[in-house]
Amino acid sequence: MENIIISGLQTKRASYSNASKMNTQHEEGINHEESETLEEQVVKFISDKVTKIHPMDISACHLLPPNKNPNAAVRPRNIIVRLTSRKTKNNIMKNAKHLSEYNRTNTIKVGINEHLTQHNAELFKMAREHKKLNRISSAFTKNCRVLIKTAGTNNENQTIHHITSKADFEKYIHVNIASEQPNKINGNKHQNRNKYGSANEQ
Repeated sequence: MENIIISGLQTKRASYSNASKMNTQHEEGINHEESETLEEQVVKFISDKVTKIHPMDISACHLLPPNKNPNAAVRPRNIIVRLTSRKTKNNIMKNAKHLSEYNRTNTIKVGINEHLTQHNAELFKMAREHKKLNRISSAFTKNCRVLIKTAGTNNENQTIHHITSKADFEKYIHVNIASEQPNKINGNKHQNRNKYGSANEQ
């Protein structure tokens, strides 16, 4: 599944269909930036801020339903992008770290994430919490797999583990998940759950 999720990207609705845009592209008074399709806006943003891609690298692109949680902060709708190859997806994920410079100067942060299953998204959320508690040196995903890097005295002593269940956390970092405070690892049940995990190493 070569899908990525873009969160926080503010896009403009296309004012005209592709056919209309082609027929009127020479008319005066038309803002063609507003008439860009969602796919064109995504290609432009990734090429400018992350890594160069082409329209042929995307097979489908559309907005996901808005967040229905009334307590959630108002943010742009997530965008799901289906890419034509794993090579393209891996290249985007590898270079997504360049977004940090863009995000430093923008109030709404943009993230590019792998499209995870709900199960893996929950595991990755737990992994990020363990990282915040300094129990592991990093948490990341690759090819939709949740991975953690256990702490070591240096990079050579760090080990990468594939996480497939909550029990793996107890196995690799020696913590009792059942004894954790609910809000520390599993999160407040009233908070909106992030369905997608970031592929950037954290």
